[in-house]
Amino acid sequence: MSDLFEEIRARDREEGKAEIIINMLKGHMHLDVIEKLSGWTADNIRALAQKNGLAVE
Repeated sequence: MSDLFEEIRARDREEGKAEIIINMLKGHMHLDVIEKLSGWTADNIRALAQKNGLAVE
């Protein structure tokens, strides 16, 4: 049961991180800065941006 809770928490953290990255993209932050701050790869950030109709700088 605790594995399920941990899995839910991990998913919620990633969703929260994705929201923050979206806000960074909306604020026109450069890809390399977002990558360093978030720990996400450039490919994952680009995919998130594309999914949300945002440009990557």
